[in-house]
Amino acid sequence: MTVRALQVIGRITTPPAWPKRPLVAKVMALLNTPETRPGALFVGGCVRDALLSPPRDTLDVDVATVHPPDEVRRRLRRAGIRTVATGIAHGTITALPPRDEPGSVEVTTLRRDVRTFGRAAEVAFSDDWIADAERRDFTINALYAGSDLRVFGVSDLGLRDLARGHVRFIGIAAHRIHEDYLRILRYFRMFAWFGGSVHDRVNLNAIAKSLPGLRLVSGERLRAELLRLLAAEQPVPAVEAMAATGALQRVVGNWSNPASRAARQRLQTLGRLVHLEGLLGLNDPGRRLCALVDTMPGARTAEARLRLTRTESRRLRASAVARPPARTCPAARRHVWA
Repeated sequence: MTVRALQVIGRITTPPAWPKRPLVAKVMALLNTPETRPGALFVGGCVRDALLSPPRDTLDVDVATVHPPDEVRRRLRRAGIRTVATGIAHGTITALPPRDEPGSVEVTTLRRDVRTFGRAAEVAFSDDWIADAERRDFTINALYAGSDLRVFGVSDLGLRDLARGHVRFIGIAAHRIHEDYLRILRYFRMFAWFGGSVHDRVNLNAIAKSLPGLRLVSGERLRAELLRLLAAEQPVPAVEAMAATGALQRVVGNWSNPASRAARQRLQTLGRLVHLEGLLGLNDPGRRLCALVDTMPGARTAEARLRLTRTESRRLRASAVARPPARTCPAARRHVWA
């Protein structure tokens, strides 16, 4: 078996630590037998982050494989590796590390979408690497790597986009979004972490037209994506774009007019907070969320929409009570709330 139509497009020049972890090396050895090479490749975030300059290490590793889920589970269990069927209907088995080793390995069988429903999908397992790459969300996430650190892709577009800070949907943006509306939030998160200074207008137009689909996304998933976005070193440009497209109103509420003075002051507050946290060596996405919600009605709306934890809800309400709304108290934007 060959890496059909996937090309060798580069190499990870600074070897990351995760391929050398015992669990990762063992999983790859079990799936890459002589009769099925390549039977498995690293894919997605771990490859993308290793290609950054400077590279970022990661704990959890994603692996794509030609083997069906039952075969993956059989091979891993026979080798004494604990597994969890985290998404077996979609081909995903998670290999768990020993208690003294960090990070899990998520192994997913190559697949293609048969039908999509805006959040869920009916998939068919495959041995087609090209089909697997083309069903992914962004070019920078459709990068594969072998244990020898060679990088594979349909083309080198993902590498070039990563170098330029261009967050690009694979294929037609509207189609990718309609397959899974969570990709609206994922786009802004990817831009916050890996984007440059300019958004692709095609992306923003497709997002603005697709916002009603966010009602299909659970509050827990919205919360997770938003907090990961806010944890970026410079999240403000992504949040500004969310406000401009209307996505922030759908996710948080309390942002019906992103051009208003109150909205501008919230963004300024967030910018000052991010700057101050940077000076202090802090990064608190929950506190950054408080900067975006400055009224008690807004806090209640965000709490319900994002399915916040009790601790997060109390913190958000306390922040809203402790200060007047930004529209009546410009000085409030200079504060940092505990």
